[in-house]
Amino acid sequence: MRLHIWLFFVTVFLAFTLLAVGALALNLTLQPGSEGIDSEIRNNTPDTNYGSGASIFVGMTASEELRRGLLWFNLSSIPPGALIFNTTLRLYVSFSSNSTTNITIRAYSVLNTWNESSVTWNNRTSESWTARGGDFNSSALSSVNVTNLGYYEIGLTAISRPWLVNNSGLMLKTDELAPNFYIIVASSDYATAANRPWLNVNYSLNEPPNITGFNDSSQFVRADTGGQLTFSINWSDDQATSAHIYVCNETANISGCPDLTYCTVNTSSRSAGCSYTVNSSDNQSTHYFIAVCDDYNCSLAENTFYVNHAPNVTVIQPNGGEIVNQSLGNYTVLFNISDSDGDNLTVSIYYSSSPGTKEHFVDSMPNQSCTECSYSWNTTNIGGWYYLDIEVNDGGLTAIDSSNSSFRIASITDFDAPSIYNLSITSDLVSGASATIRAVVNDSSSISKAWCTVNAGGVFTNHTMSGFMSGFNVTIEAGAVGTYYFKVSANDSFGNFNATEWQGFQVAKPNASISYINASNATRFGITNFIVHLNASSEIKRAYLYAYSDLAFIFVGHSQNRSLGNVSGISNYSWYAVVPPILGERNISVMLGDSYGNTWVSDNYSFTITEPQGGSAFGIDSYQLYIDGYKEVVIGENYLVRAYITNYSGYINPNNINVTLRDPIGNLLTGLTLTQQSTGIYNLSYTTGPGLTQGQWETIIQANISNQTLSKSQFWKLIGGPFDVRSFTVDDNIVNNLAVSFVIENTGYQSQDITLVWNLTMTDGTQLHSGAETTSVGAVSEKPYTVHPITSYVGDVRLTVIGYYSGGERAGGYVEFATEQAEEPTPTPPAPTPTGGGGAGPSAAPNVTKPAEERVVSIGVLSYSDHIIAAQSMLTRGYITLYNKGSAAVRARVSLTLDNYAVWPEEVSIPPNEAASLSFNITAPELAGNYSFKYIIFADGEKVLEKGALLEVLPPKPYLLMRIEMQKSTLEYLRNLVGMQPGLADLNIVLDIIERKIKRAEELIGSGKDELAEEVVDSNEAYINDALDAIASFKIASLQMPKAVPVIPYITITTIIVLITAFILLVLLLLTLRRRKKEGSRGEEEVTRRRIIRRSPQIRQISEARIQPPQMVDIPDLNSPDFEARMKQTLKDIEAIRSRLKKRRER
Repeated sequence: MRLHIWLFFVTVFLAFTLLAVGALALNLTLQPGSEGIDSEIRNNTPDTNYGSGASIFVGMTASEELRRGLLWFNLSSIPPGALIFNTTLRLYVSFSSNSTTNITIRAYSVLNTWNESSVTWNNRTSESWTARGGDFNSSALSSVNVTNLGYYEIGLTAISRPWLVNNSGLMLKTDELAPNFYIIVASSDYATAANRPWLNVNYSLNEPPNITGFNDSSQFVRADTGGQLTFSINWSDDQATSAHIYVCNETANISGCPDLTYCTVNTSSRSAGCSYTVNSSDNQSTHYFIAVCDDYNCSLAENTFYVNHAPNVTVIQPNGGEIVNQSLGNYTVLFNISDSDGDNLTVSIYYSSSPGTKEHFVDSMPNQSCTECSYSWNTTNIGGWYYLDIEVNDGGLTAIDSSNSSFRIASITDFDAPSIYNLSITSDLVSGASATIRAVVNDSSSISKAWCTVNAGGVFTNHTMSGFMSGFNVTIEAGAVGTYYFKVSANDSFGNFNATEWQGFQVAKPNASISYINASNATRFGITNFIVHLNASSEIKRAYLYAYSDLAFIFVGHSQNRSLGNVSGISNYSWYAVVPPILGERNISVMLGDSYGNTWVSDNYSFTITEPQGGSAFGIDSYQLYIDGYKEVVIGENYLVRAYITNYSGYINPNNINVTLRDPIGNLLTGLTLTQQSTGIYNLSYTTGPGLTQGQWETIIQANISNQTLSKSQFWKLIGGPFDVRSFTVDDNIVNNLAVSFVIENTGYQSQDITLVWNLTMTDGTQLHSGAETTSVGAVSEKPYTVHPITSYVGDVRLTVIGYYSGGERAGGYVEFATEQAEEPTPTPPAPTPTGGGGAGPSAAPNVTKPAEERVVSIGVLSYSDHIIAAQSMLTRGYITLYNKGSAAVRARVSLTLDNYAVWPEEVSIPPNEAASLSFNITAPELAGNYSFKYIIFADGEKVLEKGALLEVLPPKPYLLMRIEMQKSTLEYLRNLVGMQPGLADLNIVLDIIERKIKRAEELIGSGKDELAEEVVDSNEAYINDALDAIASFKIASLQMPKAVPVIPYITITTIIVLITAFILLVLLLLTLRRRKKEGSRGEEEVTRRRIIRRSPQIRQISEARIQPPQMVDIPDLNSPDFEARMKQTLKDIEAIRSRLKKRRER
């Protein structure tokens, strides 16, 4: 009996469990007939629709036609938000082109809608696909390997739920890597209904989230108006990972609050919260609703939060203008208070000199709830004008009100004057400095006014002081050198006065000095310049400079009396002047003055005025050209030069005259115009700026007169500092060990960094090597610097050095010399990093000496991608190879000054005297153009090098044409290699295929089918790879030639060998004929390619690896070093093989 009861309860339990599971788990199976939506698209017939076909081809045909399948299932019967457990697609394969090799079919999600009756390779409806061949997600959803005919299932669970929102169907395709690899599957129009595409979806309906708990911060302490109220919500959901939470004044739905939203949050945290700023309009008890929603349903809860509103206070009396007379006794203060929440309030009373500042506390009264309140105020010993401040507090919030204007408290008696003490003034004053006078002023009533009087030699000046009670002060400007006096005075509110005794203080002369940096010799009627060095450790107010001389100079640009404004620190100032015609030694000095009569005068500087030294061309003395100009120019000033043309009778005008400027690195500035001042006298005024190179400049003036050419040049310096680059020396001109040294000079008064950028070029500007380094040069010092360019070029070269500093300023120079080859070639060592800096103008013939010492820097660059070409938005590749010539391993990494790039590996460890390469992917910008960027190289975490490079971004069609031209060049190169080696003759068949594909791509471009042409160019890379790998394999086979074997002099053995060989050849001939018969139906290119693969084990391995799913063919990047390196190495290996064969033939 007990057993029967037990079985009954178990049966009931199982029944209810099955009913519950059945209610949760639902199933949808779809296998439509002719109403089903599917089709096939083909690239060789890109505008033909195949939507009514009974079968769908998927893969690549023998003629290399690409075919892809499209399917769509109607899932509208599954409600939104349903949870998908499992989705399976079943297909029937009715044909496979290859019965011995698996064909992998992959399913992809289609990204745009399409129409069965109009979809083609080019168009999805009447509109085109974004990309020809269909818009689909490049990541496959699932795949299946087809080995035989029959049914195959593909799991699609990952895409079925997004299909409930946006269903654009599936695409079926193979890897499309080899011809004659395709299958045929039944479509919805297939005659046998059981073989049509079948889809099964197992799902359950959406359940709303579950609210497991909620609260708000006002349940513990009421929320003050203006403060934050925090809501806390706990929830759970077995079907969703995130939820939308709304806190509303009314019930809510998945769209949010229909009226007022207190706060909202989207979260995946199961314990979430949000905050609301409490408003004064909120009720003391406010009802609210919480909604926790997924994308389809909501769960609701409700509660109440509690608000504390601020109290109110209003001052009634005194409210401004009243007189509180202490002789009448205590004063009655009147005010109103209220609180909308009914809280008891604490009242505090203050009086202050400004409203609301609560300076002086009077009294506090807790637990007040009056509406017409009063307080009896004892104002004894308080005198002056004040405001009344009354503050109320309900325990959380505070309110304050003040009288509208001040009122007066009249003391009964006050005969005491204010107390003044603790006087002080700023010490060590100089003319123009700020002097602060301070004093403490106290009184039993209030201070009405305090002021300071300064006595400057009988001239009295009053200065009102500011402050309150203990601290009054005023700041004045110290005057001329001398002794001064001051005193402080004050009145209280009852008119009582007090003043201190006079206090003395001294004002000294500011600390400054003035001297010459340079004053150049000059020729009469020429131009000279005076550069003055000013060092002021104190600020000089309203300063000026005045130049004194025993001659009447005509000043240019700045007047003889030059205003400077306020100056301090170290600075340089220059004058330019036309020299008087009086010859001999002369003196000049400069005076610095300020507005207080202080002066500083420099020592006299002597210089000589001479006659201009002329010169003439070709030894003709009838006409002469003189030039005279500034010897030094500070950047930002004008450079002035004057030319004079004379003959025996005086000044004379030339037929024409021109001027050229040469900067320190050899660049010529032409197109400048000389302005005629008078007969035979011409001026050039040239404005210098921060973009110019500092250092030694050259001015060249040429004049033509009466068939004579006169030419003169003059050197001058562009300064402004603090750097100069000069004194170039070629220490070693041997190409394997180049070394060039120069000097960097810092003329400034503090240590500063300079970044040196150097370039080694041929005389025509072709770059051979470049580098960059940042170094520090001490204040007012010189630093030797050496660079070691790397090149194998022998001939005339030029090394240009430019130093950058102070955010754009620069100095530089260059040297030209000839490189030479060493007597006995030796391996080129890694180039040492530069150990110094700088450069100047053109150098004389260099002295070639060995460098005395080299500093080893541990990291360098052997090679890198300095010019990368890519199409718009294309992912392209590059590389950089670093070497370590130090004595310890170095951790190196590289970053690029580009957006959208990735470097791998991120960091490499390079052992001593070894090299390592880093590769990178760059996503080209969307806009075509040239983008300059830099490689930033770090060694052991520190930046050590920069290398400039160019990213050239082309539109798609020019880039495609460039790739075709590169394939043509590669084909020509490969044919030359094959022609030099008879053993590679079979490769001509592959090269013929490559040539036909190039012609096919050009035909497609000519007919406007650029995308099809791009597919042909991409596929051609596989054949180019085959050819390169076959050549690389051939060199290994050639090196394994058998040794010479002596001939056995027995006729019987020879006869046997001949018979066996003939038999083997006959068998091979029969097998070849049989194989050709089987291959008759295959495309010519595929048959040829397979024949070559059989002959070459290396090519066969590459081909087999290519068709093994899911591996992809590694198409070489033509920007990478491997492509060119493999070609060069193959040439070297072939030459070595030919040399060995020649030696063996000779033996």
